[in-house]
Amino acid sequence: MKIPILIFAGRDEEKREFLKELDPEGKYKAKMLFPMHGKTIIEWVVEEFQKSSMVEEIYILGLTKEDIDIKGNVHYVPIGLKSTLTEKFNACLDYLEHQGKFNDFVIFCSSDCPGIKVKTIESFINFVQENTELDFIISLITKETIEEVFPDSGRGLAILKDINAIQGELMMISSKAIKKYGHVIDSFMRLRKKRSLGPFLRYVARRPLAWSKLIKIARGKGTLDDAIIAFRRAFRLNAAAPIYDDPGLGLDMDLPGDYERLKDYVKKTKM
Repeated sequence: MKIPILIFAGRDEEKREFLKELDPEGKYKAKMLFPMHGKTIIEWVVEEFQKSSMVEEIYILGLTKEDIDIKGNVHYVPIGLKSTLTEKFNACLDYLEHQGKFNDFVIFCSSDCPGIKVKTIESFINFVQENTELDFIISLITKETIEEVFPDSGRGLAILKDINAIQGELMMISSKAIKKYGHVIDSFMRLRKKRSLGPFLRYVARRPLAWSKLIKIARGKGTLDDAIIAFRRAFRLNAAAPIYDDPGLGLDMDLPGDYERLKDYVKKTKM
């Protein structure tokens, strides 16, 4: 079965300081439109998905064809550039349903991770297809994997007994979870911008059913499985977090120095 892919393209209400340094004149509408080795950042991302025979159509949310015209199996879903994640999800679900392509889940990726590889994309899609009962799947990379290539990357960590994990840019969420827990999704993404899973765990702590696992994590004895169980108990969603060895999956353009890091990595791995 081929899978539709959502590519989220948008920007914060205020342009981040490091983007002002890269683009002081405000030439680019959003960071994924920055040039990199003859393409835009988003083109590097989309073209990696287009290499896969497992991908059906690609839906870009937050940009229009006038912003960038990417050839091939690409659709532009009408949605505001500054829309929340839930608004983007709902717009895409409505768009897919209108086309007769409604899915029980969606796979999505950010548009500013040009180092991502098709091998990782297909591995993630396989995991999703093998676990269709899940409501939420988040990709992870170990600290060792990413910092071997990107020392001092500045990425936030979930420091657990069995793994120091960094969140990847590939995720899956069920349509049921989108409709039922839109406010939770938006809260999660706001906390994610802090580059640490610590605030998110504190958010989960508001749900008493998760307390036993969170106490274990706070004592330094909690594992990745404990964190997943805490999430499941807090939101009554079936979740999983597969781990990948692709550094490009974990580095997007959010912090000072990221553009140059990504530019060097893309040159080294894709050119």
